[in-house]
Amino acid sequence: MILAVKLLLTGATLAYGIGYSVRRRNNSLHRMVMPAGLLLSMAIPVVVAVGRIRFGEPYPAAYWLVRALETDGRVNGVLAVHAVVFFCALAALLAQGATGVLRSPLHRRLFPYAAILWLAAYLGGMFLLP
Repeated sequence: MILAVKLLLTGATLAYGIGYSVRRRNNSLHRMVMPAGLLLSMAIPVVVAVGRIRFGEPYPAAYWLVRALETDGRVNGVLAVHAVVFFCALAALLAQGATGVLRSPLHRRLFPYAAILWLAAYLGGMFLLP
């Protein structure tokens, strides 16, 4: 399941990178790739929930994180912060999608916040989980 989450994270990040890089030259491609990235992002919590229900235990933290922080409380705190950042990023991405569909000027102003939150969630997901 961790592999599926990491593949979804990477796929969504690639879609966002491609969509951002072609936004001015090929807006129709931008409009196709960005929703695909959003769908991949929205699939992540579903995969995590299915994995937790199916296997009945939370995902473990990466070995290096457990060794560095030395206690389960600290590790769980870091993973909780990652989860909060991820859901904030997902909310920002949904706002980006909605304002993009509506062609609102807010779409461009939200971008830096959504991008920073997504990058933090992506890096956290890639390096905090085994």
